Amino acid sequence: MKKIDLEKDVLRLSPRKRAAMASRLLESLTSAAESRHSAAWSEEADARIAAYNAGKISAKSAEQVLAYNGKRARVY
Repeated sequence: MKKIDLEKDVLRLSPRKRAAMASRLLESLTSAAESRHSAAWSEEADARIAAYNAGKISAKSAEQVLAYNGKRARVY
């Protein structure tokens, strides 16, 4: 099948099927390292949520975080 034929066939699909195909194609481009990186961040997020739920850490408001980061940005 030629590239142009494949492209035409894909563009004839419903938007939902094209989106699913696009998602699968993008996933196929993800390297193993990116997958490990994503898994590590997922584990980190889970650990932070568990610590928060257990009362081991507290949360900060978006305003507090943005104000803190704004101050740090001016230092550099």
